[in-house]
Amino acid sequence: MKFNEISFLLFLVFLVSCNNSNTSKRTNVLIKNENNQDVKVPLRNDFENQLFITATSLDDNGDLELGCDCCSSNFYFIDKSKFIEVAYCLHEDSYLKGNYEIVKDGVMLRYDQEYLNIETNLEINPDSTETWKNKYIYRKSDGEGKVSWKKNKSNSIFKTSFGEYARIDNSKTEFLKRISADSKVKTFLRM
Repeated sequence: MKFNEISFLLFLVFLVSCNNSNTSKRTNVLIKNENNQDVKVPLRNDFENQLFITATSLDDNGDLELGCDCCSSNFYFIDKSKFIEVAYCLHEDSYLKGNYEIVKDGVMLRYDQEYLNIETNLEINPDSTETWKNKYIYRKSDGEGKVSWKKNKSNSIFKTSFGEYARIDNSKTEFLKRISADSKVKTFLRM
């Protein structure tokens, strides 16, 4: 009798553990294969260890329209939960970081409150007493910043809740070299 009770308890533990593994978050996205059939693909694979670039509009070919000041950023998804953003402007770049999670219809990014601005003096005048080239300014945002990304009509482009578009950027090696070269940026981003 005692053996049957132990066997029954072990069976219950096994059953519960199997049910828990099936309920883990595993979000998929449907994409079209070469036969125009819907295929489920894990969405997480689209982000982890990937570099994305954003822009405010699409060109006539449906790709990102790049080239204006303060309208492009890089997002690097470091691992399964952390990301960094570098927002580019001529006079300053902003370095932000936070956490992300895969949600049913895309991805949700939540920013840390602290961020780093690097102001660049574009008008260094040899006759001036100004000698700085870059100023590092650590700032704190007022509240929680978050943005969601959802698949756009194109399978390779996302639309953000800020009205921007994002796609994979193939310059990850150069991007990582650039941000690792600045010791203050590297320390802030903890890379």
